[in-house]
Amino acid sequence: MLIIFWIVYYAIHSILASTAVKHFFRKKLGKYFNLLNGVKGDLFNDSLNAASFMKWYGNYLEATTSTRINKLEVSILELAYDGEGRPEVEQESTLVKWNRP
Repeated sequence: MLIIFWIVYYAIHSILASTAVKHFFRKKLGKYFNLLNGVKGDLFNDSLNAASFMKWYGNYLEATTSTRINKLEVSILELAYDGEGRPEVEQESTLVKWNRP
């Protein structure tokens, strides 16, 4: 569940940070786009927000698992099923790495 939370956050961050989405909001909201100014920092994240999230997430994991977290690494696994119906990793790519300062 915790990994899913991070993946959801990262996906939202990546999508909402894009110029295309900003353009979409501008087009749909027109002159009301400026109403987003109060929440723009939450919608369109920057690297500072992402870094502070990783620090918070490391602390959250420590509190919930009672384990010291010095490093986080999130990977995307592409799976396929073998002939017996068991999942096999076909490809793995690292999404993000974080080391406690």
